Amino acid sequence: IFEYTEKPMEDAYRACKKAYVEFKAVRDTKRNVHGVPSFVWVNGAPDPEDRTLAGFAKALGENTPVVGGSSADNDISGKWRQWCSLNGGTITSSGCSFTLCFCSALVQGQLFTGYNATGKRGVVTQMEGTRKICTIDDRPAIEVYNEWTGGHYTELMKTTENPNILAESSLYPLGQVCGQDEDGEPFYRSIHPSQIWTATGAVQVFSDVKEGESIVMMSGTKENVVNRIAGVASHIVRTSGFSLQEVRGSLVIFCAGAMMFAGDSIGIAAQKLSTALGGTPYMGMHTFGEQGMFPDGLSRHGNLMFSALVVSSRRRIMKVLNVD
Repeated sequence: IFEYTEKPMEDAYRACKKAYVEFKAVRDTKRNVHGVPSFVWVNGAPDPEDRTLAGFAKALGENTPVVGGSSADNDISGKWRQWCSLNGGTITSSGCSFTLCFCSALVQGQLFTGYNATGKRGVVTQMEGTRKICTIDDRPAIEVYNEWTGGHYTELMKTTENPNILAESSLYPLGQVCGQDEDGEPFYRSIHPSQIWTATGAVQVFSDVKEGESIVMMSGTKENVVNRIAGVASHIVRTSGFSLQEVRGSLVIFCAGAMMFAGDSIGIAAQKLSTALGGTPYMGMHTFGEQGMFPDGLSRHGNLMFSALVVSSRRRIMKVLNVD
């Protein structure tokens, strides 16, 4: 576990590199453990996730999977916590807890959004910091975004100053193209708008955005959210190279905003996920930001997304037997 300073990327790099070097020092006594970790399990405070992933990639290489989610609380007041059992136990509210995981079995993970891109898109022309979008196409961000939604926020802005829109924007998140899948189709990370700044028309979001980047409005239904998590698991197994019969368990990250959007149907989503995994055990958490692997093999941060890591029975390193 480490505390964030004003340079979260460097914080993550130093902590991850230190943990890896210390482990390598004793690794020779564990003959079944070689190379970089199978994956990194992470749970950090919301805000520096993108820079944290950059630090981990610098320490371990960009192809080492990072799976996890950002700490959450019940009212978005900053009461989230990160903890680690090392050295008698550590609890903090502005840090990052992580585990370097070396598996004897093959694992496969991926991060997906439950939303689809619409034709409504623009270019971010002014930012304040990394997560406040001031203008889109040189117009106040909320003017453009509200138009895209068909006036979804008009009445709210009349009655509330600087309104929190986490619930409302679950219907209409923003998104960014991050690349193309093996079929040439674009894949997206969804971005959750969290607040409107009434005086300036800026929109606060839960992922880093840069000036000059294109964004698109996404849309989805409760049925999409409920069904997509099982679809993610099925897709991972289908593209992993191992069969459903070889699945032994899974780690699952399900966005807290998507969970609230699903409402009473969350139990249906859990049952569909169990079926997709062949009834094998899984565990996970609801988070305020999700981290996982995209189809291009790189780990990224997103919002309103689902991340799953499937553990197989197929060995990572095959034993060679001498037979006379």
